[in-house]
Amino acid sequence: MTTPQTMWKCDKVVIVGCQKCGTTSLLKWLQQYFPNENLFRNETWFHRKDGVKEYLKYCSDYRPVIILRDPVERAWSEYNYQIKRKIYTHSYPDAIEKLGYDEVVGETNPIAQSCYLRWIETWMEFRPIILHLEQMQKILDFPKKNQNEYDPMPENLRILTKKLLTDKT
Repeated sequence: MTTPQTMWKCDKVVIVGCQKCGTTSLLKWLQQYFPNENLFRNETWFHRKDGVKEYLKYCSDYRPVIILRDPVERAWSEYNYQIKRKIYTHSYPDAIEKLGYDEVVGETNPIAQSCYLRWIETWMEFRPIILHLEQMQKILDFPKKNQNEYDPMPENLRILTKKLLTDKT
């Protein structure tokens, strides 16, 4: 039987992917194979300036797993998630404009968190396992959680988001 330990050649894993990229689903799947003390998740480390320092302080002997997702889909999913939580009260174009790319990165900045290149370079020296959400869903037979929860992104917003992401990377 193929397990994550044999595939990835590691006994301890820390999941550091972005919010709305499948970190919770991967954590639940991995809990079948790793004892709890050998598995850790922190979705804020990936895009925080001090994220690598925190990783080194608490989990330096864990292999990082980074989960990526289509950046446009990730931004749209986070926006809708924050609307549902009543964090955002404005339209998507207004959210992008008000939050901006260069603001302090926090949980409420869908565009900045979708600019993966900006963050991934700081993690490369730790030889992370990099997964793509759609591939992970196929390989691990994940259910597509909340697949129809949000309306599809309108094409004009998709074009706007792609342009913002392209201009900032």
